[in-house]
Amino acid sequence: MKNEPRYVIIASNEPKPMGETLLDYARPLIQQLPHDHTLEELKAVVIFAAVLWSVQRRLARRRASPHANDGNRVRFRAVLRP
Repeated sequence: MKNEPRYVIIASNEPKPMGETLLDYARPLIQQLPHDHTLEELKAVVIFAAVLWSVQRRLARRRASPHANDGNRVRFRAVLRP
């Protein structure tokens, strides 16, 4: 029981801070750094993760609404019939 991980549940209606989210996203890359890494190496990994995060978000937005960024407005019309 002593070596089992402990989990903390936090109930909040506020989003997690962006810095915390980015570190969670970058954690697998950070764990690949050597133990004697420099601050510059850590900074480069976090910046790289931030760039990947931004590109991934932008691509996801484009896939979700392909006409949103090209200036053409897509209008949807719903007809309600009894």
